Amino acid sequence: MQRLLFLFGFVWLVSCVCVSAEVLTNDLSMTVASSAMQKAGYAKTGLDMMPRAGEDLQFWRVDRGVLIVSCATASRKIVRMTFWYADERPKGTRQTFEFDVESFDTGTGLMTIRTRKSEDGAANGSLPVVH
Repeated sequence: MQRLLFLFGFVWLVSCVCVSAEVLTNDLSMTVASSAMQKAGYAKTGLDMMPRAGEDLQFWRVDRGVLIVSCATASRKIVRMTFWYADERPKGTRQTFEFDVESFDTGTGLMTIRTRKSEDGAANGSLPVVH
């Protein structure tokens, strides 16, 4: 009986952990994405950026960078994600980097970024990056 209770408790715990993790991708609801980021322990932050027309922005600190999530104002679905990183020099002289993000797993921290673009600007390759 104790083994059965232990097994049931273990299965319940694993199912709770799996439910709280979410893979963020385009077309995911911003409400779901925001909730998943908070549950995974990521903190909201901010950058001095303006959203494109018809879009809203949310900023999340991920490791030493910022995950910028753009969502459509009307549908509240993710339309684009960008990982923004800057070196530690003063603002006037620092180097900044922006990477297009394909997906971000809030449970494992696995981020898939587009690393190459074809001549027409379309992405044609991606590599996973773990923070």
